Amino acid sequence: MRIEITTCHSIIAQCFDNLDQINPFSSGNVLLEELYKRKLIIHDDLVNEYIDYFQKVRPDLLDFFMSFYNIIVTQQDYSKFIGPYNKINDTNNNYYDILLSISNKTPDKILLSDITDGNFDQAINKYSICKLNTSRILDRNDDNLLNNYRLPIIRKVIKSNESSTKISKWLSRFISDENNFVIVDNYLYENRNLFLRYFLKYVKVGANIDIYTMIHHPNTMHNLINTFKSPPFNKWNFKIYTIGSKKDQHARDIFTDKYYIEIDKGMKVFGQGDKTHQANITITYKDNIQDNNLPPSVVAK
Repeated sequence: MRIEITTCHSIIAQCFDNLDQINPFSSGNVLLEELYKRKLIIHDDLVNEYIDYFQKVRPDLLDFFMSFYNIIVTQQDYSKFIGPYNKINDTNNNYYDILLSISNKTPDKILLSDITDGNFDQAINKYSICKLNTSRILDRNDDNLLNNYRLPIIRKVIKSNESSTKISKWLSRFISDENNFVIVDNYLYENRNLFLRYFLKYVKVGANIDIYTMIHHPNTMHNLINTFKSPPFNKWNFKIYTIGSKKDQHARDIFTDKYYIEIDKGMKVFGQGDKTHQANITITYKDNIQDNNLPPSVVAK
């Protein structure tokens, strides 16, 4: 998953000013690596501003910029070209307004910039844009959107009474593009309404979902199967496996083709009244998991 970002030429210049061929942890190297990990939003208006800046203000970095630009535009994962956008005119500075307008068009409204200007910052607040300067980008402990999606996420604490909708939307960024799921949760049926409202809401219709779960009295095999084969669950392709003993119970795990997600409370994390229960969530790449064996089970019939 690559988060869409808009970046200012001030950040790009910082990368090249502080590159170090010997020290891979120099600020320039780390900043450049951060840009390559994301999906940079590109528009002709923004590119023209970049080129104008490096030609007139930082000609010493023009060749570096052109090499960087050629790399990101030839790699589909590194950049995204956008079409027409609604122009913001709040700062009396055309470049600032372009940055604001393009940032405002992206899902997370993330803008990387070292600009310090009163009118610019007022517009940042007005449009709820997440502006991150160099120090915040480099600080892995800073509570910002880049770090919130940086893997691995180890035992992220979900506090009681947080917004269930907000947590659901955060989690959705890891599941919305996935086509295949394996869910190990002995109480998924009991929490099926939360599962539908906060998880399945963001899963592609038609996705394949294998469920490993237990049948708890008074539920029955027939009811379990019928529930996940009937509306509204029949929009997805469920295959159900039943676990026979609690001693075979695993943590509440979710596997996709790309990610491993562990929610220690399962769907119960989404609580009641759109307020969460306290829980811990771990997310990493599936390939990094050594033990992905599934519990002994039989196909529900």
